[in-house]
Amino acid sequence: MIRLVCCCMLFFVLTGYWMTSRAADEGARPNGIFSSPGSSQPQPILPDAPPAPAPIIQHRKPARAGTSSFPSIAAAPFEAPSAAAISLSPPAESKETTTESAVPRTAFATKDSSDALKTQNETGEKPGEDPEVETATESVDESSGDIEADIEEQARLSSFSPEQLALRKRIHNALGIYSTKHLNTRDNTPWEIMHAFVAYNIPTTIRRDGPSGQEINAIGWLLWGGRCQGQTILTTINGRPYAQIGPGVQGHPAQLLAILAQSRVSAKTPMLLDGKNFTLQDLIDEEKLDCRANTELTFKLISLAHYLPTDSVWKSRDGQDWSIPRLIGEEIRQPIRGAACGGTHRLFGLSYAYKMRLKRGEPVTGEYLRAQKYIEDYHRYADSLQNSDGSFSTEWFARRGDRQDLDRKIQTTGHILEWLVFSMTDEQLREPDTVRAVNFIASNLQQNPDRVWSIGPLGHALHALMMYDERVFQKPRQPAALAKDDAPKPSTAPEVPGESEPEGLPENSATDVSSEPKEKAAFRPEEATDNIEGPRF
Repeated sequence: MIRLVCCCMLFFVLTGYWMTSRAADEGARPNGIFSSPGSSQPQPILPDAPPAPAPIIQHRKPARAGTSSFPSIAAAPFEAPSAAAISLSPPAESKETTTESAVPRTAFATKDSSDALKTQNETGEKPGEDPEVETATESVDESSGDIEADIEEQARLSSFSPEQLALRKRIHNALGIYSTKHLNTRDNTPWEIMHAFVAYNIPTTIRRDGPSGQEINAIGWLLWGGRCQGQTILTTINGRPYAQIGPGVQGHPAQLLAILAQSRVSAKTPMLLDGKNFTLQDLIDEEKLDCRANTELTFKLISLAHYLPTDSVWKSRDGQDWSIPRLIGEEIRQPIRGAACGGTHRLFGLSYAYKMRLKRGEPVTGEYLRAQKYIEDYHRYADSLQNSDGSFSTEWFARRGDRQDLDRKIQTTGHILEWLVFSMTDEQLREPDTVRAVNFIASNLQQNPDRVWSIGPLGHALHALMMYDERVFQKPRQPAALAKDDAPKPSTAPEVPGESEPEGLPENSATDVSSEPKEKAAFRPEEATDNIEGPRF
């Protein structure tokens, strides 16, 4: 009898674990992103759950009224006395080129300045002024500024064709539809929450304890040890932050850090885990120590290429020397077929490393040159796999494929387009084949607003649209000036051995190229107006 009871208890435990594990595979959980069906009984937040963080700084100024059909993503108010401070993160500069002028603007505003801005933002009045008094001069100046901005915006939009403006509207409509739908901490796992803010980045909000719960910031919740479906993605091991891997959390090593990098979250951002204060830099240091040869390094490459200077060299826990070039070589040696999401994330990582090098004005040689040629080859190969409706192959990079399955098409096309939009040149983004792919995603998402999309594929498809809108239709931002030496300095990276031929490439594959505890900071949401160049290209 005792054995029978024990067996029954074991069966129910394993069944419950299996049900929560289904979200580990991309697209396995059919809850539409930002829109979750009700679940059975709520899972209460455990006592050690942190207070909900305040809204995180937006990564760019919100659009002015009348300039876009894409609704602004409002930050959710919260009254907690302590909150995670998420700040904008420009890419790291090389050690040789870092000067005082290259240091990004301060991550946190002073209390006086932020309080003043808060007063002005909430009431429209400046501190110390009588709300009944408004000078004629101020009214004229503000009106003149609005008129000049409107004229400038109209002149910029007039450079687009009617077809381009129609595509812009479809993109904005799609982004607007899904920005108002929220996941929640009761029904959705940390893995699913990550795939919400891969699309909308820092402004992404979720609901606490259920679909009708309080609106909180998604990134802040995870970085402060918040539980989602009873799980935390971040914990501590031996007093150091650790991002967990497994069902419902990370599907791949460094996946969370890679998405935070793409969201432009600063390394100075505070974290609170198991009652201890850290910053995101502590997690970056841990991911550096955990580099191992012949393993999946895709997401480490994305995150470390963003947060580290391109000439950085470090030692892993097993004593090996590592660098960005070595990560590139390790990734090129591994196949595209069979890699995460058809190999699109591996291509994204290689593109990220090469693009960061290019953006910092440093010579594209050695492993960076190999990555560039590798990506260019796959650009051409991807073009050969495009279907007549604008979608890409439903068989990833294995062969041509056109299954009449809309969910599958959104999955493969969304991922492939996400990589293409990030890695292509400005001219390639405007080519007809690229436009057809963007139109396929935007049109289908817009026309099916109530469809229950798989969370992962939808997040990546929306990210592709977000990046395309930013690169093609938005006013270019002024990047922070980076100081450069007159002559490039040699790389200190260790040599990387040869690699195997990636699968699915044309004959002129690029592999033929030879190679060469801390104080918590106060959250300052007013820094949303800070316009710092992020990692997109």
